[in-house]
Amino acid sequence: MQLLFALLPLVAFYVVESAYGLKAGVAAAMGFALLDVGFGWYRTRKLSKMALFTAGLVLVLGSLSLLSDDERFVLWSPVVGDLVFAVILVGSLALPASLIEVAYEESSPEQPLDDVLRRYLRGLTLRFALNLCVHAALTGWATTQSREVWLFVSGPAQYVLFGVQVAIEALVVWRLPPAAERGAESEQSRP
Repeated sequence: MQLLFALLPLVAFYVVESAYGLKAGVAAAMGFALLDVGFGWYRTRKLSKMALFTAGLVLVLGSLSLLSDDERFVLWSPVVGDLVFAVILVGSLALPASLIEVAYEESSPEQPLDDVLRRYLRGLTLRFALNLCVHAALTGWATTQSREVWLFVSGPAQYVLFGVQVAIEALVVWRLPPAAERGAESEQSRP
């Protein structure tokens, strides 16, 4: 459910932009990013770090897009956003817990991270950053094409890339040993 709300700014942008134009789409994405933060707080009475980060990125880039009179800035904003997020994800690997590990611990406090899951989430961080870089490259290329190509690449194509990654992650997770076995392995490996 949280993931669906996190995708709403992108859906709002795509739907509103195709009907009312780029600046209206940007404004809709900004509004839905704020709604995501508000809904998360309403549900849990906590502010999600990931929702705040995403909303912050959408609000900063969206504000700059709305203030700019140059349509190219709006077209290149998804590229910049993807690359900034990818750099932050990769950079977070230098911290004790990556952003994805923090998001996991925030969303699943009842399931503590073990070594196997921590390694998986660190790999997921890299794979997600790569996915963002691929989307940034495709979107950058699409800015040189027609508006329809750009709309497709910056919207539905991102869902396709995300869907492919989810399928790959499902296969990777399927191969992980069950949590109970990982706990038993950790106990056996202790001196």
